[in-house]
Amino acid sequence: ESYYMDGDLRGYEYDYSVSGKLSTITKYNNYGFTEGLFECDTNGVVVDSVLFVNGTVHYILKDASGKAKIEGNYVNGMKHGFQQLFYHNGKVRISGNYYSNYPDGEWIWYYPNGNISSKGQYFQGEKTGVWEYYDYFGTLTNKSEYKFGKSEGKNLWYFRDGKIDAQIEYFEDNRHNKSFYYANNGDLRVVRYYEFGKLIGYSYQDKNKKLVDTIHTPNGDAEITAYYYTGVMSTQFEIKNGAYHGAYKIYYPSGKLQEERMYDYGEETGPTIEYFPDGKVMRIENYNFGDLQGELIEYNSNGSLRIKEHYSYGLKHGLCEYFDKTGKLINAFLYYDNDVVSIIK
Repeated sequence: ESYYMDGDLRGYEYDYSVSGKLSTITKYNNYGFTEGLFECDTNGVVVDSVLFVNGTVHYILKDASGKAKIEGNYVNGMKHGFQQLFYHNGKVRISGNYYSNYPDGEWIWYYPNGNISSKGQYFQGEKTGVWEYYDYFGTLTNKSEYKFGKSEGKNLWYFRDGKIDAQIEYFEDNRHNKSFYYANNGDLRVVRYYEFGKLIGYSYQDKNKKLVDTIHTPNGDAEITAYYYTGVMSTQFEIKNGAYHGAYKIYYPSGKLQEERMYDYGEETGPTIEYFPDGKVMRIENYNFGDLQGELIEYNSNGSLRIKEHYSYGLKHGLCEYFDKTGKLINAFLYYDNDVVSIIK
């Protein structure tokens, strides 16, 4: 909730959590520059504040327990210089630099256990170059290239063991040109051809490992079925009006189900389940029109728990637990709107 005049923010800006409670308040002067910050607790009550002198300050905002939550700098009413956000346990959550209100240079996001969540470079507020994304245990899951804030170039997705899951090309935030998808043993599952975000065709290998002639998908409606070079089905899904719709299934080279999910005209909805090659459940999560909702559970290959998290409208909200390879609990945090409010273990 905010007020603009002549394109600039004026007065007070109010930010709310997904539960509807007040989260933060920012005060702007008549020229649109920041002159005050207010931090609220989970009940929407202001617990700390800082007011600027001539728009310049080095500040530390604290949470309801008195621990530092944000440390940063403002110069002439604009974010400028190094800034850090902290978890409830004192570990850094986010760190990076601002230049005249824009993120600039390297930024790093962390999990509450200290492992890196993502890292990359900004230039004048826009993502640039290669960004890397990791899971809670430090395993690389994705490398993405950006140009002027948009996905541009090659994006790589990885299995847990580091092998490539998918190689997808982007142009101005849209899938474009060829995208390759692989099985866990390196076999090609399917090649998709995109044109400015629209799927225009696909192919897969024949028994000689040569790509079959492109199967075109005109008008944005098609039932897609692809195969491994062995003849085993690899992928099956449907698109309507250019969007995923209905069941989406991926199979291992053995023919066993690897992954199943549901879409409603491009929005992922309902349960998504991933399986190990032996058929055991690897991961199960639930979506509500594109947002993670409810419980997410991930398992180790021996069947023991690996991750157990709770989400509300795409944000971590509630108890989140993490386990070692034997299933022993190693970390537990209570989240509120994606922010750790209590450390249980």
